[in-house]
Amino acid sequence: MADKRRRSGKKTVWRVVVEALEAEGTEVIFGLPGNPAHLVADLVKHSKIKLVLTRHEHGGVACAYAYARVRNGPAVCFGNPGPGITNMATGLLEATCGSLPVICLSNGVPMASDGRGAFQELDSVSLMRPVTKWAVRPSVAEAVPWVMQRAFSLARNGRPGAVFIDIPSDLGLIEAVMPTYAPSLGRQRFRPDPDAVSVAARLLARAKRPLILCGSGAVSSSAAAAVADLSDRLGIPVFTTPGGRGIFPEAHPLALGQVGLYFSEVGKAYYDAADLILTVGSRLEEFSTGGWNYFPKRGRLIQLDIDPEAIGLNFRPDVALVGDAKLSLDDLIAALNPVNGKLRDTRIDAIAKAKAPYLRKVEREGARRSGRLRVPQILHGVMEVFGKDTILVNENGGADLWSYYWPYYRVQEVGELRAHGRADGDGHGCDRRDWRKAGRAWQEGRLRDRGRGVADGDDGTRNGGRAELRDHLDRAQ
Repeated sequence: MADKRRRSGKKTVWRVVVEALEAEGTEVIFGLPGNPAHLVADLVKHSKIKLVLTRHEHGGVACAYAYARVRNGPAVCFGNPGPGITNMATGLLEATCGSLPVICLSNGVPMASDGRGAFQELDSVSLMRPVTKWAVRPSVAEAVPWVMQRAFSLARNGRPGAVFIDIPSDLGLIEAVMPTYAPSLGRQRFRPDPDAVSVAARLLARAKRPLILCGSGAVSSSAAAAVADLSDRLGIPVFTTPGGRGIFPEAHPLALGQVGLYFSEVGKAYYDAADLILTVGSRLEEFSTGGWNYFPKRGRLIQLDIDPEAIGLNFRPDVALVGDAKLSLDDLIAALNPVNGKLRDTRIDAIAKAKAPYLRKVEREGARRSGRLRVPQILHGVMEVFGKDTILVNENGGADLWSYYWPYYRVQEVGELRAHGRADGDGHGCDRRDWRKAGRAWQEGRLRDRGRGVADGDDGTRNGGRAELRDHLDRAQ
């Protein structure tokens, strides 16, 4: 098949990269260029892709991370060789931990001088391999179309994550007859084993005190509607991990906040007494389980994940559902027997009764009063002033912890959060807080008319991201 494909005329490798990006639907690229002959010139001359310059390579990856989360699809960034590549490593680790499809490009040391002590020489593939799904440095010009296609396919399929492509500087400028680029096949979704679905449906029907726990995989799958449907049908409360926050409105009567390190009093009380947990797109990692210490003593586990390697990683499930979160939940809902309306209503009433005094307590803590200003008051004021359609971006460290604690801050609508991945790299949030807002605006074609963004971080973070914030906000006006 390969030798039967149509071949285009002679083009440089960077020209082919740009054509591949356009074929994959790329609308914007974030980064810090060096020599414009590498990527930038071809972007300007041969594409309509918007080039967004950042002040630092880390800022480019941070913007791509946020853009991928908002669009729920691939985002592209680029940076310089050597130290520029090392500056991008933290952001790519975040993207991989956060299950976000970020494709990162760089122009590396020329092949002709590789290994001879060249300027900015770096074994980039060895550096990036642990923090990405795939790191590659092509050595043949004709292989570049395949590399680009493979990068987009790997980044968005299975458990999404980052991909790194290092184009050697001399290879990038070679002209060659290239195979015509064929776009990747997009995200491939699949359903779980029907027998496993049937067993899971029976467990849900028998459970007296079940709960749903959503991770970032639920977000990647756009499973919000299915989560809400299952929760409403059975009267099951919804918890989230930090990465899954935003999949379910936290003002909803069945929302019980986050788990693990971020438990609320009322949430932990329900969780500890649960007899069944349905996890949706969560690997049940350290923060989500309090260092793997929090699991109901009498609880059974249904684990739903698109990644087979995540199944049983930390807790052995009674039933494993390997498949796309949305499709799997749709199948599970279809397999349910007629709902016991009395049991459903009893659950909803019990949850409302348990939440009421706790919500009143939080409201009192957040109320306006004279004297020293406390964090609950600040968060209450943020929710009151900004309201719905506001994107919350959390940072790393003690300064941001309050905003994780539901219901001191409540994510009011689906999609109103940008959370860190497991790496939780300091300085990452403020670099991208405005791009979280701008990304959604670009997606909907109305950059100047969309919502507000709120970032929570410490002084070091704000100082580190100040140049990016000023530059990006000026551009967004």
